[in-house]
Amino acid sequence: MPRRGTPRAIKEAFVKTVALAHDSDECLLWPFAVGKRYPYPIFVSGMFGHRYVCQLANGEPPDDGFRYDAAHSCGQHSCVNPRHLSWKTRKANKLDQIEHGTLYFGERHAFAKLTAKQVREIREAAIAGREPQRVIAKKYGIQQSYVSEIKCGRKWRLAA
Repeated sequence: MPRRGTPRAIKEAFVKTVALAHDSDECLLWPFAVGKRYPYPIFVSGMFGHRYVCQLANGEPPDDGFRYDAAHSCGQHSCVNPRHLSWKTRKANKLDQIEHGTLYFGERHAFAKLTAKQVREIREAAIAGREPQRVIAKKYGIQQSYVSEIKCGRKWRLAA
């Protein structure tokens, strides 16, 4: 059965002849497939294009016991400009994503089942004790324990 998508050799040629030779501060967007949930460049199964470019441009990530991400200084997930990529700890990368407005949480998270409005309704109902948490959970298609987490503010911290 033929494999779908762009062959690895074409992607490697793009990386080596276009991305690594890119001589500009402008973003260079990945021209091939990106992820469905998060728009990161797909290089091959198990590796993203921006991580591959970062590895070629900056060497292997440091090995000091922390997990390192190929972080974008531009905030553009599909950018593969080597000037915009560097190794950062997961924590530092998350802080960058918050600064760029590209951290997916709440309704924007790929696996979100609830809207902010629904969370407010759940919290109000759970705090008021109008109905048992298991009933609230069933109504919204979530687990009772998640209702408890929302009620206590451990999940879905909302601004007043």
